[in-house]
Amino acid sequence: MPQEAILIVDDEPIYLEWLEEFLVSQAYSVTFVESAGDAARLTADEPFRMIIFDLNIPIPQEMRELAKQRGELYVKYPGLYLAWAARNAGYRDRQIIVYSVHRLDEIQRECDKIGCTYIAKGRPSIFKQEVLGVLAYDPTRKAEMKRKSARGNSEGAASHQVRNPASAPPLKKASSRISAKAPASGVRKGRKGK
Repeated sequence: MPQEAILIVDDEPIYLEWLEEFLVSQAYSVTFVESAGDAARLTADEPFRMIIFDLNIPIPQEMRELAKQRGELYVKYPGLYLAWAARNAGYRDRQIIVYSVHRLDEIQRECDKIGCTYIAKGRPSIFKQEVLGVLAYDPTRKAEMKRKSARGNSEGAASHQVRNPASAPPLKKASSRISAKAPASGVRKGRKGK
């Protein structure tokens, strides 16, 4: 799946059709899933530019047991557990948004700890602004600019040094700690933007 794909995890997608239309107008493709199991399967198998989780998404019992290990807040708001699991599967902080109709300080503190964005559901203009802020941040481009800058600074002074890419540590593939045994019954592929 291309990097411009966005995953929205909500058991009531009808309330976010406006968001799908907005994202498609911004040239992103959108996939809705209505279950935590489908979300776990997709996030483990396919890269997404951004994932948006409803805090109140129902989760199966096996995930509930895993969420209990994180604390009562993760059981009460299962989307928080899914966000934590996605972060631990290799998704960056600016790729994960959790939302709810609630605006609770304890959720905000936990989102700050795990590193994800927390926004209120009932404010479309703020929601759009946050989504655009997340999508505007491109860490790949930022890292490339940093490398070019470092190369420019070091090449003049140490142009005789040879870099050995074989000496760099290998990249590790993060494994997801989410169990994904649920069938893909609630997956709805959205339209692709222009």
